[in-house]
Amino acid sequence: MRPFWSPLSSLLLPEPRIYAPPLLLGKMLSPGKTVELIYAGDRMAPALQHGQTLRLEAPSESFQPGDVVVASPAGIPDVFRVDRLDGDEVLLTADADPSPATRLPRGRVLARVHLPSRRTGPRGREIRRLALDFREAWMGRMDSAPMASDSVRAKYDTQAPYYVASPGLEIESTLKERILREISKGHRVLVAGSGTGRECFALSREGYAVTGIDFSKEMVAHAQRQADQLGLSVTFEAADLRGCRVAPGSLGGVVFTYEVYSFLPAARERIELLRAMASWLEPGGKIFLSARRLRSFYEALVLSAQWLRGGAWRRGSWGDSHTRWIAPDGSLRRSFIHLFPERLLKRESRRAGLHVGDFQGGHWLLSPMESSSTRT
Repeated sequence: MRPFWSPLSSLLLPEPRIYAPPLLLGKMLSPGKTVELIYAGDRMAPALQHGQTLRLEAPSESFQPGDVVVASPAGIPDVFRVDRLDGDEVLLTADADPSPATRLPRGRVLARVHLPSRRTGPRGREIRRLALDFREAWMGRMDSAPMASDSVRAKYDTQAPYYVASPGLEIESTLKERILREISKGHRVLVAGSGTGRECFALSREGYAVTGIDFSKEMVAHAQRQADQLGLSVTFEAADLRGCRVAPGSLGGVVFTYEVYSFLPAARERIELLRAMASWLEPGGKIFLSARRLRSFYEALVLSAQWLRGGAWRRGSWGDSHTRWIAPDGSLRRSFIHLFPERLLKRESRRAGLHVGDFQGGHWLLSPMESSSTRT
C-alpha cells in the first residue's frame, strides 16, 4: 500500500519549541537521566498522539521487539517501534507507516521511550494508515490563506533552511540525460520552481545559461548564496510564474521541478502559463512538465472523499487536495496541491497549443504544435 499522505513524525524540545537536534539529544541523555520531548505527527498512531509528551532515557542493550525507541537514520531524531533484532542490527518500523523496516546498527539507537511494548505487523500498519488517510480526507483543512497558492509559499519559506541542509542529488540522472538530448548546450534554460537551486547548478555545470524562478523569497536567497559560493553564474528571481515576463523566443527550454505545476489552483491560470511559456521558446525549444499524478484507484477514492466533503475548496475542482508538513513549532500545517489524471494534464497542455510527448524521468515533454520536433 502506498499512503496518500506521507506519514509524519518529529520530536521537539519543550522550550524553546524547536526540532530536537540529534547532537543535543545525545548530550541530554546521560545514563540514568530522563528527558522529556514533544511528539508531533501520526506515524506512531494510535500509540502516540500529536502533541504528546514523551519520556526518554539512554538506550540499553536489552531492548526487545515491540519496544519504542528513538533513532536518527536520516539525520533527524524520530520515534520507531523495534520490529526485530538481527545480530548487531535492529529493524525499525512505525505503527501507522506501511513502509519497509529501516535497518540500523544497534549503536545508532539514541534513546528508549517509556511506552508499553507491543508487536505490530505489516497488515496492522496498513489498516491504520488507510484509516488515517480517510480521516484526513474528511477532516483535514488547508491552512487559511488569501489564495490557495499562498499556503504553498508559506511552506517553502519556512522549510528553506531544511531543504538546503538535506542531502540528495542535484538532479535525477534520467531527467538530466533527457534534457541533454533535447536541448543543445549553450542555450538558455529556465527552471520553474527552482527552490534552493540544485537543478540549476547541475544544468549550469553542463553548459547551459540558467535562470531559476521561485515564488519563495527564502528559497531564492539560499539559492543565490549557494551559487555565489560555488562560483556558478546562475540567475535567480523571486517571482510568481503566473506574472513572469520573458522575451519571446529567448529560451531553449523550460524545466519544471517536481509538482510545481500542481501548486497552481486554477486550470485557466495553468493553461495561460503554458501558453506564455510556449511563446518564450526559440524554434525547437521544449518544456519539461512535472505535476503530481493520480497513480491509483486508491488515490481516486481519497480525492473523491475530499470532493464529497467539500472542505476548503467548495468552488474548486476534483483533484484539489493538500500536502501536510510539520512546522518548526510542532504545529501540523497543510498546503494546496492538485492531482492530475493523465488525460487532464494532456488536455490542458493541448489547450495551451502544446504537443505532449512521452513521460520519462518524472516529466512530460512538451513542444509547440507548430514547431519541429527536433533541434538542428
